Amino acid sequence: MKTVVTDRSADLRSVVEDARALALCGESVRCNVLPLAAIEQLTLPQVEQAYRQRFAGLGNATFVITGNYDPATIKDLVQRYLGNLPSGGADETWQDAIQEPAITRVQNDIYKGEGDRSVVQLVFRGPFEPSLENEVRLSALEHLLNIRLREVIREERGGSYSPYATTSFWEHPEAGYRVGVNFTTDPKRVAELLPVAYDLVDELRTSPMSAANLTKVKEQMLRSHELAVRDNGYWQDVLG
Repeated sequence: MKTVVTDRSADLRSVVEDARALALCGESVRCNVLPLAAIEQLTLPQVEQAYRQRFAGLGNATFVITGNYDPATIKDLVQRYLGNLPSGGADETWQDAIQEPAITRVQNDIYKGEGDRSVVQLVFRGPFEPSLENEVRLSALEHLLNIRLREVIREERGGSYSPYATTSFWEHPEAGYRVGVNFTTDPKRVAELLPVAYDLVDELRTSPMSAANLTKVKEQMLRSHELAVRDNGYWQDVLG
């Protein structure tokens, strides 16, 4: 663990990710990388105690198993390895352990690493109403933003080979969403491309989707779904 934390300080992308986590979550160690000082204070008895406490009672645990398996075979394994786990313990529930800073504009300029390469990451967040319709809308937004980033930043500007967007949402403790824009470029072009990225995000807010892009988004979403249903992780998310 100490080696991983130490090595992160030498990696530009890791430094940027850590700065982003700090801006989004404040000082909480549940969101950020565990500080080196905290790792050095860990002892084997502490780790063992946490392990034994976690597995002392799994009465509230839910196990989701997905994959191409024979039900009879998996039933025997479940009974052998999960059925013998202790089922007692007090009822548990989640708690909000991260106090996110207020939503405001934060810009961090980080000068780190070697070579003529800049990593740009933009994060937008806000409240979200969880529903199937809104999940589909957020997914469509991600696909559309990826199309526009490729068209403008890569093809028109020639500023980055693989700009991309990501989206996510959560329901607890308070429902919210995040939209991320990411690309690498020449340090001399950051000042040029950063406003372009912001303009593309504003475009989503103010302009309707073109018929051509709507067709592209639908095709991409259908293809993504076709691939996702073949993956165990998709079904774990659905069933969990």
